[in-house]
Amino acid sequence: MDTVIMALLLVLCAAAYTARRRGVVLLLWGISLIAMLALFSYHVTDPLGYSW
Repeated sequence: MDTVIMALLLVLCAAAYTARRRGVVLLLWGISLIAMLALFSYHVTDPLGYSW
C-alpha cells in the first residue's frame, strides 16, 4: 500500500512540474493531498504486529 501511494505521489509531482495550466496544477495538488492523507490514515490505523 505504501509503495503504491508513494509511486502515485511521484507521478503526480512530475505531472504537476510539467503542467502548463494553473487548473491542472491545482487539481494534481488536491489529488496529492488526498493521497498523503490516505497514507497517513493507513499508518495511523494499521495495527502493529508486536508480540512481547
